[in-house]
Amino acid sequence: MDYSTWHQGGLSALHLAAYWGDTKAAKALLLAGANINLLSTQSHWQVGRAAPPIFLAIMMARSEMEELLLDRGACLSFPAPTTPAMHIAVKANWTKRRMIQKLVDAGVDVNAKDQKRVTAAGVTDAGVDVNAKDQTRVTAVMRCDKLKSMRALIAAGADVPAVDKDGHNVLWWINQPGCPEAERNLMANALITEFGFPRPGWLPVI
Repeated sequence: MDYSTWHQGGLSALHLAAYWGDTKAAKALLLAGANINLLSTQSHWQVGRAAPPIFLAIMMARSEMEELLLDRGACLSFPAPTTPAMHIAVKANWTKRRMIQKLVDAGVDVNAKDQKRVTAAGVTDAGVDVNAKDQTRVTAVMRCDKLKSMRALIAAGADVPAVDKDGHNVLWWINQPGCPEAERNLMANALITEFGFPRPGWLPVI
């Protein structure tokens, strides 16, 4: 049996094991010759198109699976149309600061850009040009919906003043639908007091 072929929904057996966090199945599949970096053939929620198994583990916060795949040589950086790893971690609703920090520790470039020019990833130890740009342009820090996640990215060197292709900065992005109001206000106040951003009209005066 070829364990590096696609199955239902454009995913391989290893993709499914990564999604469910089944490390026992993943080990068996890898031992049988499954391709650890095989890219999916269809678009899937949060991870987009052309995602490797480890990206599903990141999306679902399967920490043991992440560690297993990284130990076995999983790559975290792929050319477009693959969504950058850091973007997936930031966009996942249950993302923890631990996961973002793990990607930072693995050498992921927090300023890499996805197809919309939104920054977030590119692995330095995989020989990838950390300043290479894909086809689009928003940063990972713009995607944040939690203050802790934003601080982790800033501590790792995220370009806070960056703007997207339409000239929108991080303050504009955190005011978009999907960012909880309480977290949005905390992030906005941090950007104002620590980075000198002008106070937006939508931010309540405390």
